[in-house]
Amino acid sequence: MAPPFTPELWNLVLEYLPIEKVVECKTVSSELGVAARFALTKGRWKPVAESVREFKTWGSQLVDTKDPCYLAAWALDPKLLAAESALVSPVYPGFLIDTIVERSIDGLGRVVESLEQFTRPDSSEFVTNIFLRWVESVSPSGRYCQSTVWTRLWRELERWSDGTRAGHLLTSQTFLDWFEGEFGQEYALEMTDDWIDQNKRQALMSHIAETEAQFAVWELARAEVDDY
Repeated sequence: MAPPFTPELWNLVLEYLPIEKVVECKTVSSELGVAARFALTKGRWKPVAESVREFKTWGSQLVDTKDPCYLAAWALDPKLLAAESALVSPVYPGFLIDTIVERSIDGLGRVVESLEQFTRPDSSEFVTNIFLRWVESVSPSGRYCQSTVWTRLWRELERWSDGTRAGHLLTSQTFLDWFEGEFGQEYALEMTDDWIDQNKRQALMSHIAETEAQFAVWELARAEVDDY
């Protein structure tokens, strides 16, 4: 028979589980509950638990904070930390990203990763504004070329689980205005030429094709109004 799991072994196992699974383990048994609480208060997930507690102390008057727990938690799981901050207030993810945890353009990948969960048809403009405000905060003098940021964004979006969500983000009006150019299916095919997941790529292409068709209808209607 295999030897019984000791508290130390349970602690090691929980270090490799997502934090939501660790939280669930608190109610499985008393022994596992002790190990789960250790992981959340003293182990790997301690910075996340501390950050969540700190979020609840933030008021409407947000202040810059240098608490190291935010940086440690962000390094562990950017998506999770942004989600936890949003549970307290919808304005917190943007504040967290551009004021506390990402002060360099090197963090673009982590920022894009954290924003997928918030991108929906009715929220793409909100997410775009968070991203562009962050770009401006790390490059106030325009030191980073717009085209470089744009290209890196497309590459990072391949990591999203949903190509349609990526399409919603890329076709937001704010992004179209910022990019200062129109792009359609041919352009998107070129920008996603090296994407490995073809299903994800096709979902993105389908959304862009749909957006193109809608835009054409809007332009036709506008022209008819102008002629009238």
